[in-house]
Amino acid sequence: MANLLESIGYNNWALPALLLIPLVGAAVILMLPVRDAALTGGVETPAARQLAFWFFVIEFIVSAGLWWSFNPSDTGW
Repeated sequence: MANLLESIGYNNWALPALLLIPLVGAAVILMLPVRDAALTGGVETPAARQLAFWFFVIEFIVSAGLWWSFNPSDTGW
């Protein structure tokens, strides 16, 4: 698995991606239409929950590569 991650240059883009994925997810969720708070008692929509979940899954998948690419004998990133 480490060879696959190295072949796609994982260590070059993993950290920026892990920082940007939640920011993009928050921006997308903020652009969703809001339900009327007077009718529902809140502003949460089911779509916001689903999008948050899928952005979490993407973040988890990208971060899982850190587990496989970790080499304790390597002193660098």
